[in-house]
Formats: sequence, C-alpha cells, structure tokens
Amino acid sequence: MSMPAAPVLALLQHCEFSERFDLPGPGRVIVNVGDAVTPFDVVGYVVQRGAVGAVNLAGALRLPPRKVREHLLVREGQSVRAGEVLAQREGGLFSRRAVAPADGRVVAIGAGLALLEEFPKEVAVRGCLPGRVVDVYPGQGLVVAGQGALLQGAVLLGASFSGLVRVVVPGPAVPLQPEHIDATCHGAVLVAGAGVHPDALPRAAEFGVQGLILGGLRAGFLKQALPVPVVLTGGFGTQPMDEATFRALESVDGRTVYALPRAGRVLLVCPSTAASNVRAADVEPLAQLEAAQLVRLVSGPRAGEVGTVVEPLASSGKV
Repeated sequence: MSMPAAPVLALLQHCEFSERFDLPGPGRVIVNVGDAVTPFDVVGYVVQRGAVGAVNLAGALRLPPRKVREHLLVREGQSVRAGEVLAQREGGLFSRRAVAPADGRVVAIGAGLALLEEFPKEVAVRGCLPGRVVDVYPGQGLVVAGQGALLQGAVLLGASFSGLVRVVVPGPAVPLQPEHIDATCHGAVLVAGAGVHPDALPRAAEFGVQGLILGGLRAGFLKQALPVPVVLTGGFGTQPMDEATFRALESVDGRTVYALPRAGRVLLVCPSTAASNVRAADVEPLAQLEAAQLVRLVSGPRAGEVGTVVEPLASSGKV
C-alpha cells in the first residue's frame, strides 16, 4: 500500500543558506566568528542537572529503617564521591556498608534511604549546518552560513549521518538490491529509488555504508531495528523517488552530504567550496514552482507551514 508523498521544497543545486543554531539551554559557545564547522563538531556546552536516585541504606546494612541513623557516616547536604561509604555496620567477623553509586550530594536521609543527586555536568552540543560561523550569541547560540545544494526529505530513520553521495541505481523507480552494494560503497551514502530489498539492509551495514536515501520504504520495516540510517524523500510506501529529487541527487554524486533532522523532517545539505559571491542569476532551481502547486516552507518564521502557490514572480525569484 502506498501512502501520499510529502512535497519536496528545498531543491536547489546552488544556493546560499544560513541558520541560527541555539543551544538547548543556557551554556557557553566555544566557536568564534569565521570558524568552519560541520554538524559533528562541538560548538558549545550546556549544563545538565544531575540525576536523582535513592540508595537503600537499610537493605545494604540489613537493618530496620529506624536503626539506620545510628550507623550513618554522612549528613544531609554533604558532597560525596562514587564509592564513598554512606553508612556502615560493624560486626564481629563481618561488616556491612552502603556506598555512593556516583559523585553527588546527599539531598535527604530518611525511611532507611539516602536521596542522592549527581553533580551537574556539561554536555556537548552538536548538530548545526555545515558552513562558517558568521555571528555568535554568547551563552545562547550562533549563526552559520554556507553555500551548496539543499534538499528536503520527509523522514529520517536513525541518527544523523554524512558521507559521499553515490547513486547506485539507473532511475528513481529502481529499488536498492543487494547486488548494488560492494566494497566500493564503504563510507558512502547510497541513493536508490523505490524502496529496498530486505537483504540489502544488512549488506549495507556489512560494507560500512553510512546511510541510505530512498524514495520510500514499506512501513513494515519500522518493526525492526534498521542496521543503517535511512532518509525517505517521499514517505512510507513503495512509490518511486520524485524525478526532480533523483536528478538533484545525481547532480551531487561524489560530494559530501549531511542528513540532519529539522522541524520534524530532514534536511540534506551538500556544502560547496565555491566562492562566496554567488549571484542570484547563478542559482539554478531543479524544480519549477507553478501556480496552484502545493509547497512547504523550509525557512523563515513560518517554516513548516504548507500552502499553495498563488503566483510565481519569475523576475524576482519569489512566489
């Protein structure tokens, strides 16, 4: 059964793009204006509150909860290190003790339990678009700008990935077969058309494929863990890849592509090393927008909204 395909909007061989990339919380930005960055580079850190858990003192000491306080070696509010003894019961030929499972602070003690909060820690932040940093908002985020090809897909199954694009089928209606994959695919991102043969997925993982870009995929594949991440440009089903999308991917064959989640969909970015003075006349769209065509906005304050083109303004490049 085939499901309706989502419209693909960002379909440009050459364009200039930028993104304000915000940290997920208060933190610190560690890059500077002019730095080159990729989605896998650390651009900042945020402070993450430590986990809170209970240590069963009574169980460790084998005592009734009311007897635990007689054997405490720590007090509420005290900082402790992993393995530090919280309470100890001395015996003739044996002793029993309860230890801290992690570095943290003793928040409360009662009912035979010690409530321990781990120390806050800094967590690295990655995931911005590839390009150069053009602005920094201290403690908040940064703005990255670049040039290259942009395509938008419907679904990313798995984690973000990158690699050299390799189109392995002759057309957008051809599914990925096991025979399309060999040792030359190691480290690549493979592009195929209408779905995938089940045996091709484990073969892709075996040969070190970084990811797949397909037109669609049967929803039944969601019941299993995919061995490699997959981008669906159309959605779930067995429909061929959109012709314009397939030709756009052919045009970037051999270039590096980054697959990144954005606003519930996925953005495919192929950065270019071309000079920064790309003129508007050099921008070559691969799909013409026409009146009454259904489109989805991919940038700006209304990103993600779907609407219908009223009138394309060819002279200005706007609709």
